[in-house]
Amino acid sequence: SAPATIVNAGTVMATTAAGVGLFGGGWLSNAATGVISGGNYGIEVRTDPATIVNAGLVTAQNVAGVVFFAGGAVSNTGRLVGGRHGAAATGSPATVTNQGSIDGHFGSGVLLLDGGYVSNAGTGTIIGEYFGVRMSGAAGSVVNAGTIAATQTYSGTTVGTVQVSGVALVDGGYVSNSAGGTIGGNFFGVLISGAAGNVNNAGSIVSTGTYNHNL
Repeated sequence: SAPATIVNAGTVMATTAAGVGLFGGGWLSNAATGVISGGNYGIEVRTDPATIVNAGLVTAQNVAGVVFFAGGAVSNTGRLVGGRHGAAATGSPATVTNQGSIDGHFGSGVLLLDGGYVSNAGTGTIIGEYFGVRMSGAAGSVVNAGTIAATQTYSGTTVGTVQVSGVALVDGGYVSNSAGGTIGGNFFGVLISGAAGNVNNAGSIVSTGTYNHNL
């Protein structure tokens, strides 16, 4: 398929699969008045990378507001909402730049399964039930000046072998949290495992849970 260019300022809705599917890559812009809604995905990118620019609302009932299966980038000043993840990627690294809100109701705000880059500005919020941001498969980078949080109350909860965390880099990477930035989770504020990592913090990184840890 050839790359597509889509500009939406109205309403696009699907009840089962995706509101919009990009199967040859391309570029999609969703204006402040735009609503894109799907059953599994709001926007689904397959086969080739694509760029998504969202100022409106992109939502999915079941899985992810935006999903990349072949890499790409999403720039959000509006809202990305998913039944599990706000934004997700697998198969290739992806880039998420946020100045608005990204919400994953029963998973991660942002889930990148082959590494990538997440930038969250001072106006941005990235919220997930189990992880604000979770990356695995390769080293990842998170640069935060806003709020990144996991909301699940810790009760021994893990996803795989990873405990509830504001940011979880399962295969190493880098976290920068600037003044005014907050990263929080009920078990870990920031978790880096599997490979070398670095944290540069001038803001607030908090673990809000209370639990017994026996050595």
